[in-house]
Amino acid sequence: MFGQDYTDTYSPVAKFTSIRTLLAITAQLGLKVHQMDVDTAFLNAPIYEDIWVKVPDGTPLANGDTGIYKLRKALYGLKQAPREWNYHVDKFLVTKLGFRRLEADPCIYKKTVLKEVNGVMKEQHALIALYVDDLLIACSSKKMCRDLEKEFSAEFSMKIMGSVNHILGMDVRNCVENHTVHLSQTQYIINVYNNFVQHGVYCYGTPMDSKAQLSKSQCPTEGSAEATQMKNMPYRELIGSLLWVANGTRPDVSFAVNTLAKFTSNPGLVHWKALLRVLGYLYATKDYCIKYERNPEITDGIDAQGYSRGFLPLTELDAYVDASFAGDVDTRRSTTGYVFKISGGPVSWQSRMQTSVALSSMEAEYMAASAATQEAMWLNRLLYQLGFRTPRPTVLYEDNKAAILFADHPGDHRRSKHIDTRKYFVRDAVLNGDVQLVYVPTTKQIADGLTKPLSSTLHQTLCVNNLLVRYDMR
Repeated sequence: MFGQDYTDTYSPVAKFTSIRTLLAITAQLGLKVHQMDVDTAFLNAPIYEDIWVKVPDGTPLANGDTGIYKLRKALYGLKQAPREWNYHVDKFLVTKLGFRRLEADPCIYKKTVLKEVNGVMKEQHALIALYVDDLLIACSSKKMCRDLEKEFSAEFSMKIMGSVNHILGMDVRNCVENHTVHLSQTQYIINVYNNFVQHGVYCYGTPMDSKAQLSKSQCPTEGSAEATQMKNMPYRELIGSLLWVANGTRPDVSFAVNTLAKFTSNPGLVHWKALLRVLGYLYATKDYCIKYERNPEITDGIDAQGYSRGFLPLTELDAYVDASFAGDVDTRRSTTGYVFKISGGPVSWQSRMQTSVALSSMEAEYMAASAATQEAMWLNRLLYQLGFRTPRPTVLYEDNKAAILFADHPGDHRRSKHIDTRKYFVRDAVLNGDVQLVYVPTTKQIADGLTKPLSSTLHQTLCVNNLLVRYDMR
């Protein structure tokens, strides 16, 4: 209704982090993962407002037919069609199937079923990730997956794809027997490479030159020959393609892609060549992927029949946080980088310029710890609502002793009295036992590659070896 909800067109989708977390849990517990797709999803959503449409001029009409009709269900092109579809599928999942929507991510649903096995009541679990009309279903047994597929097929026109192989441009290999899940974008990278190879793409061992100094001073002036040449270069298109890779499965290129995205409005030839280098690096390492695997030291609480024995423990949530002090040559702002790992693989990472200028390396690291603390608290809430206990406090590995000291020991400090008060919740989180900052040497700081370009050796040692594995999924 105009003036009330006319602009409410947003349809929530599952976060990449939530999907990766679900897959990491799958590896730990040996869950079966199936995929389904809803045919013409928006056409299933009922319309609760009075909406009238008029057929195009020239359409043959029967006698007395005005050509004006009242909609009973949504159509593609309506502003609120995505939102109405989300309401409809949410109602179906919650009311008819008995799922519970998580507060941490409204597109993740959980259902627990009690069944009697040999005279003992045990639990089976089903998890669903909803991304508009794509559904990822993880269940304790294949029978649960098939039962859910039947329930959905009875309500909607569905494409039942069986065990998941491909979702959102990502290739998935779930080996239940070995408790491993591999996640990559190999084919997507190949497709992007083929689309831009005519511009001269060469293979490199790192996404960025460790000595590169990119700045706005390298942007062309209006009317110059370089500006004219750059108008014919698909810089925006390539940035968009690589952002999908950086956010999906390749944290090792996050810093490079996010840095080059700053010049999208007016890129120069230097920026274009640097962007092609990222693509060349991705193509050279296209077989790298994220691997989640079961930790045999963790008692997962799932028996051979897919039944659990109470609350599921998940005791590993590794987090690394780092910052590069005044790394941006234009604004002198620092860059925050962090990465969280579950089941041996990264589930959440970030490489982002800080919103204010830090006056010391300690302040830059403390601001990075602030961002990582927010993510740690959200991840813990997500895991708890999924049914997992995580240890408290969550350990954040940090390579700046001054930032750790500042978080652990409240007091007045000459170098920190100007820090924005919103950052002080890190100290509260430490005092409350939610997080703990632990020192790790810079030579072992996995998040280092998310804050600055590294040499080939450091990039391979810190970033690639700790976050990715080589695995040909084609």
